[in-house]
Amino acid sequence: AQSFRQEERSALLQLLLVAVRRWSRLAGRLAVPLLDAFLGAADGEKDPRCLLLAFEAVEALCEMHHAPGVDAAPLRQLGDEVADWASSYFPISFNPPPNLARGPAAITRADLSSALETALAASPFLAGGVLPLLVEKLSSTYRPAKEDSLSALRRCCPAYGADALGPHVRQIWLALRAEVMAPCGYGGAAAVAPGGGAGGLGSETDSRLALATLAASCLTVVTRAAGPGAIDSMALQDACVGDLLSVIRTAGSPAHASSASAAVVRADGQVLCGCMVLAAVAAAGPASLSRTHTVVLVQVQSLLADSLTPADADQTCDRRADQTLYGATVLATVVDAVAAELRKTCTGRSFGGEVSRAVAAAPSVQTWHAPSAADGLAALAEVKGVLLAGLAVVHARLYPEAGSQCDADSAELGAGGQQGTATRSGGYAAAAADVMAMDTMSPADRAQPVSFAQPKGYG
Repeated sequence: AQSFRQEERSALLQLLLVAVRRWSRLAGRLAVPLLDAFLGAADGEKDPRCLLLAFEAVEALCEMHHAPGVDAAPLRQLGDEVADWASSYFPISFNPPPNLARGPAAITRADLSSALETALAASPFLAGGVLPLLVEKLSSTYRPAKEDSLSALRRCCPAYGADALGPHVRQIWLALRAEVMAPCGYGGAAAVAPGGGAGGLGSETDSRLALATLAASCLTVVTRAAGPGAIDSMALQDACVGDLLSVIRTAGSPAHASSASAAVVRADGQVLCGCMVLAAVAAAGPASLSRTHTVVLVQVQSLLADSLTPADADQTCDRRADQTLYGATVLATVVDAVAAELRKTCTGRSFGGEVSRAVAAAPSVQTWHAPSAADGLAALAEVKGVLLAGLAVVHARLYPEAGSQCDADSAELGAGGQQGTATRSGGYAAAAADVMAMDTMSPADRAQPVSFAQPKGYG
């Protein structure tokens, strides 16, 4: 087909699209080899105008073979070939020529990338050829390849479904874990932006953190798509979660108080990245949140309570300030991530029209509003209650003169992580602001001792 001119190849692909869309059932019943015809017509295609049509044809052909009454065997048999053809263009590398750079006929790299993602996600029969490629590209040092891989995983995994994802969940989890944990040195290839990557250590750290945030968002989507007990179980049993709990425990010891600045910064990084993993998994759905609560968050709640309850009269809370901060940060990060998912469900139910129906049909909305969500939402309420009670205690110690804003009796935090009913909100908001302000300090500032010294006269 590449011996024909661009206009002729474009007309051929347009004809194929018309045939698929208008006579798909007839073609399916007559076993017309449209897939074979497509692979022959699109082989070696490089013109961006024709590629947009070709990617659209992949979507249309897959939709045709999944239609009721149409035999899916041809797509099942040729799925790997279709995936190989589409994958050969991933990630898109495209600098538009002058005639396509502007005007009504303009084609951008984003246009091609979006069309390619749609093609890759068109059928579960493509999963075997696509997912290993996306995992491989995620380990690239080329930043656009990483970003495109994360975007494609977000698009493909929900479209493929849990059965197609099953053989690949471990590889996907390990790849995403490496990216989320990269800022604290757990893995993940350092990404190089197009044009170099100069900018010093600070810019490299910011770049890794930005990619880690994208990877965490992708982890939520993939965990939900894989179903309860798949990726979430792997994540909660991973060493990074065990290390997170170990850091929080150690933060309450005399050894941590005397640690060098580098050790404190390293602990901060482990907490930051570990929080992102936990929050991403918990936000995947009520079942994942409930599992995260049972396996990890109950321990964090207890550690937070312990950090606010001196073991003896001679022990002050100053030395355990980091343990309080780490515990509160973990709980706050999880609550914030789940709240973001719940806000999506509220958007789908609060506004009328087509947008509302589209949002309400999203997997995240359906997951959080299913009857089985009760246990997960109960766990969220408990975590939030413990967090608020802990912040109230911190606020009372930092600002005893503002005691009227915070009812100490109603916000008492016990050693077991239990709390009373919070009746005042002003003190909680101020306490949350204090903790979040400390959490957003630079690593250098966080390395300095944080004093929770009690004002004179505080009992």
